[in-house]
Amino acid sequence: MWLGTYSLKEQLLPVIKSNFNQILLCHENNHGLLVENRVEDISGCARYRQNMESKADFDNGTLCLPISIGYDGFVPKGQMKKEITPIYVRIEALGEKENRTIKNVALAAVLVAKKGLTKENSNLAASRLHAEIISSQISPWRITIGNRKWAIKLVPCFLFADLKVICSDVTNNNLNPRAYEMWLQCQIGNR
Repeated sequence: MWLGTYSLKEQLLPVIKSNFNQILLCHENNHGLLVENRVEDISGCARYRQNMESKADFDNGTLCLPISIGYDGFVPKGQMKKEITPIYVRIEALGEKENRTIKNVALAAVLVAKKGLTKENSNLAASRLHAEIISSQISPWRITIGNRKWAIKLVPCFLFADLKVICSDVTNNNLNPRAYEMWLQCQIGNR
């Protein structure tokens, strides 16, 4: 087994800074400060609004950015023994088109193992991601845009995964504890 983990902060802060106007517009719209006709994307749904910051927190310079976490393993052509499982993270406030560009997606981890993501290695594969999300909520990332300071918190909101990730034993539908925990956190938010 091989596991590589990567800093979300190093990858996502440049994304936040370069797309800050779009993020701000999204949150202003969701707080009712602006009424803009824009193409609906995931940031317009109820779950997104439930997991973003309150209006008072927004006014005080805090942004809770709902994120999506995606797991999906694959077996490279000609490799029958090893599966590669990348774990991706994206900020959902960027709009559907921008969300799908490679420069706006962070790679949280890559696992290479005989059976891909399993019950045994899932805790290890998601541990840094989980810790970094919690850390951003306890000690928010700080940025200054113009002359305004912002505190940035990541909030898991959506999980996209294949069935193998959610279940450690697909034939018996036994849930993978770490994947289930991440799924639950995405369901209820965690601020």
